[in-house]
Amino acid sequence: MLRIAALLAKGRAPRPAAHIATPFLQRLQLQPCSVVELAWEPRVGDVAANGDIGCLTGPGARIVHSDPAAPVTELVYFTVWKRQAGGSFRVFIDQGIATPSAAAFAPAFRRAETARSGDLGVTCGHDDRAPGGEIGHYVRIWSRTRGGAWRVALEVTAATR
Repeated sequence: MLRIAALLAKGRAPRPAAHIATPFLQRLQLQPCSVVELAWEPRVGDVAANGDIGCLTGPGARIVHSDPAAPVTELVYFTVWKRQAGGSFRVFIDQGIATPSAAAFAPAFRRAETARSGDLGVTCGHDDRAPGGEIGHYVRIWSRTRGGAWRVALEVTAATR
């Protein structure tokens, strides 16, 4: 609470908290793909050796078919999957960021470079070091090297708008 008060006193908004997306998604009006389409494809991904978590990233686009004048929004997505008790996977973290133009990815799916053991870790949090003093958040996938040290394998940062 003191951190929020200090930010407000400095004229800065408090950092957005990570949140469960279900309530937000439930409030959205469903639209068929013939109206608005979210097109995406995985280009880089990996799964932990024990199969508990995995990640995917790649290019995407939001296309508004109902308005031919609307520009296509190019984006990059980053998704972390977590195995559930029953064995199925569910999205644990999903982040998409708009890009000024289509992002360059290799044309075929690739496995992320990881250590031979395949150990992966996930961290996420707030970032107040964004350009222009913007406040945002980050998601990182960590991979363990052969020597046992953790290294960042993939990272996504996004400023709050």
